[in-house]
Amino acid sequence: HIKWEDVINKGGIKVQRKKLGRDSVFALRSTGVLEAPIESIITVFRETKKAHLWAPGLRQRTLLKNISELEAVVYDIHEMPWPCQDRDVVMFNSIKLLTARKQIALISSSIENYKLDPKPGNKVRAELHYSFIGLTPISKNKTFVEFFIHVDPKGSLPKWIVNHIVKTRPYSFLKAIEKRARKTPTNLGKDALNLVEKLKSILSMKKFISNSL
Repeated sequence: HIKWEDVINKGGIKVQRKKLGRDSVFALRSTGVLEAPIESIITVFRETKKAHLWAPGLRQRTLLKNISELEAVVYDIHEMPWPCQDRDVVMFNSIKLLTARKQIALISSSIENYKLDPKPGNKVRAELHYSFIGLTPISKNKTFVEFFIHVDPKGSLPKWIVNHIVKTRPYSFLKAIEKRARKTPTNLGKDALNLVEKLKSILSMKKFISNSL
């Protein structure tokens, strides 16, 4: 029953936050319109080796297992302000069509005890409860985005400092992915393109029904 609290509203992106249960690290929600095609945004999401070139705070991303075109396990190292240790996380990434929400969702969450985990001793293991990026094309070069993330960096860092650090991350992340996607040609395989075409078909049918009423 806790309401979302406004944090930022600029550049077409709105960021809100709220605490979930007893967890003192805020969950964050962000919505807005990105000036980029949905196909290019999904392409950027799948660029494992180049993610550090655009994602704020990301030092390195390594592909641990490519399960399919729509599923993969990756290992991330994130920079933290001095004198904090860098954080790392092993994540399961998936791309799904959510028919009821009329979105293609880019979903990530932590994996524990993964057999290919690099487990470096000089990092603090963060916990990504979930990351959800819902994409809906509204024109050829514009995509509505709905972004939810709840992550705990762990370690001894006071929670109020964590909340201060992460509160602007959704805005920076979405603007960075927008910038990258605008200059990234579409490079999707059959399965991902099939999801995009199905979503566009659903949206076209909805528009046709609305115009017929």
